[in-house]
Amino acid sequence: MIDLYAQALYQSAQDVLVCYDALDSLNKVTTSIERFVNRCEQSQQFYGEVLEIFEETYPKELVSFINVLYEDGMLRQIPRILEYYRDELINDNKLCVARIEMSKELSNQFKERIEALIKEEHPMRLEMTYVLNEDLIGGLRVTINHQQFDLSYLGKLQSIVSEVRS
Repeated sequence: MIDLYAQALYQSAQDVLVCYDALDSLNKVTTSIERFVNRCEQSQQFYGEVLEIFEETYPKELVSFINVLYEDGMLRQIPRILEYYRDELINDNKLCVARIEMSKELSNQFKERIEALIKEEHPMRLEMTYVLNEDLIGGLRVTINHQQFDLSYLGKLQSIVSEVRS
């Protein structure tokens, strides 16, 4: 059901990336979504004040969408809706989400090379995340739009062992 909300917003948005940025910023601003929702549910005046701020800040279709979420009691689902919305953007080739896991910190120059290679293959908006993963023996584990490429030493060893066994 949550995916239906994301699809509805995606289909109604004038500029899907602007809406994504707004939904993402809303999600970050309301880091304690539980407190935010509780305040909105306890005080219609508070929700009205928040809605006025949203109207000045966010695209019209997102404000309408937030109002629908409020009326349906679904404000708590904003983080999950954002995930589905992000998937819609990925599936429509409007967004590339890359996660780089590394065994040790990478130089900025190396990160720039990685980003350039990814942009070459995926010429769209790029969201990069770098994560230090001490479980990797060495190398990288790269995930691009839900597809994982294990370039770590551990991944290579596991691949060799798998080949030997078969």
